[in-house]
Amino acid sequence: MGGEQPSGGGEDEQECQGGGAVHGLPPFKGQYTPVAGLCYADLVMIRVRWYNLLAERSLSGREEYEVPFEEGLRPVDLIRREGFHGEEEQAIVVLVNEEQASRETPLSDGDRVELMINMVGG
Repeated sequence: MGGEQPSGGGEDEQECQGGGAVHGLPPFKGQYTPVAGLCYADLVMIRVRWYNLLAERSLSGREEYEVPFEEGLRPVDLIRREGFHGEEEQAIVVLVNEEQASRETPLSDGDRVELMINMVGG
């Protein structure tokens, strides 16, 4: 089964040998820096999981997916790509590799990012 290259497609797109987009369609196609000559299967991925109603309200509508690692990528970038800004963005709690982190924490290849709503009781 062939796949797409990270370039996002076009007339120059070539078949990817060795698996292609084994992780399914990328939720942010065209919004990250392409890596010429590499298939998605060759890239190191960041696993992203949205909890509660965040997945339903996000642009992708997906609860869990993977995105290619990009140098300088932060949780806030993922949050904004999914359409959350302002107060909504501020209400999101970030876990990186099961530990609470800042939205500005630089991500590393292979990280797991979990995003949830900051619930306050009373």
